[in-house]
Amino acid sequence: MSPLLSCQKISKRFGATPLFGDLSFAIEEGDRIGLVGPNGSGKSTLLRVLAGIEEPDAGVVSFRRLSRLAYVPQHPELPSDQTVASILVAAIAAGDLDEATRTARVRVTLGRSGFYALRPLPEEHHEDAEHQREGIHREHRADAES
Repeated sequence: MSPLLSCQKISKRFGATPLFGDLSFAIEEGDRIGLVGPNGSGKSTLLRVLAGIEEPDAGVVSFRRLSRLAYVPQHPELPSDQTVASILVAAIAAGDLDEATRTARVRVTLGRSGFYALRPLPEEHHEDAEHQREGIHREHRADAES
């Protein structure tokens, strides 16, 4: 079977500084991957290239047909005056779901994502990990809808 994602000789520079060059690899179904490196080494840039948010300077990124890649930024910008639930409700298309179904989907997804409180989060609790978890949840929700 073909890989979920493959890269052939991708390169990316930040100004005159090369972040990575002639990078080739494949990700197969069931692979578990870690991306480790010092700050500024191009980890986030590589992920944005893989997600199609940025273009590589050279090379090709390809996906298996019908596969999907989601990118959750390290520091997502989310409104601090809303609950996680209200953000999710706004993200779910209202057209094809009745209120009870939408509410149930939000509650199930919140529980799976580790959120149980539906009150606004105080400013001191708006940590990057919580924002990342919200972004991951949003991508899970998008997967369920497609």
